[in-house]
Amino acid sequence: MIGIKLCDKCGYRHGAGRCCMDIYEQLGRTKGPSIVGKVLLAFVLPLLLFIGSLIVAEYLLSGLKAADAVKALLAFTAAVVATGIFVQIIRTCTKKPVNPEETVDRKS
Repeated sequence: MIGIKLCDKCGYRHGAGRCCMDIYEQLGRTKGPSIVGKVLLAFVLPLLLFIGSLIVAEYLLSGLKAADAVKALLAFTAAVVATGIFVQIIRTCTKKPVNPEETVDRKS
């Protein structure tokens, strides 16, 4: 094909653009605040809470004399509700305040 050649650095075919290794090196040199805490708060904690609440709900419903499918559905629903409430609390606590001076008047 015209314009596509094997890259000397990575061995993949590139067009006229830069090598992917150069792009990854440039990304590695970027400076900015760490997002590890935000990632943990947004993804890992809700997942752990869902798993934990599913286990607790399953344990609490173990004495219920109902079909296993009903108990599983109730435990799943309880875990989803608990996780949803937790996510809403996180969203409320981490919401950035809106500065009214920066808002744009759309009527103008």
